Amino acid sequence: IWELLSVRRLIDSEAAYLAARNVSKEQRKRFKKLIERIGDIGAEHVLTSKEGGKLYSDFFDILADSTKNTIFVHLRDTIAHVLTGAFPYSRKKLARIPGSSNEIVAQLFRIYDAIEKRDADEAKALMVEHIDYIAVSYTHLRAHETVLDLVCRLLLENKNKNTYTI
Repeated sequence: IWELLSVRRLIDSEAAYLAARNVSKEQRKRFKKLIERIGDIGAEHVLTSKEGGKLYSDFFDILADSTKNTIFVHLRDTIAHVLTGAFPYSRKKLARIPGSSNEIVAQLFRIYDAIEKRDADEAKALMVEHIDYIAVSYTHLRAHETVLDLVCRLLLENKNKNTYTI
């Protein structure tokens, strides 16, 4: 997960920067619809529900599309493929931190606000903060990992090593 977060920090922050410069009216509508849908299910359920996980992923799909750069779209597809195995497990882990779902949603909303205002530097900085929040949260969770959590994590890491090649 650490390697993935390191790559996401670079790619997603640049995608946020480019999205703020290039977002179209249609893409803004897609972002707003996504935000409305998050409001419907409740920010506190984004990490714990399957639909919330899809909405989180959709945010980054729209972001990549908003860059107006097809390479970012292909990179996003690759990252989404890698996340497929780890994402449900990682959301479940993050949900253990009180208020984390609300905080992640608030971060996404702030990123979108910067994109809407076409403030590319702010969008990029906010994305870095978002990825860093996730990294710090995982570090905290690992520090308090139980033996059962460790076994599950090692099995998942082993499965992912055998499943994905980049």
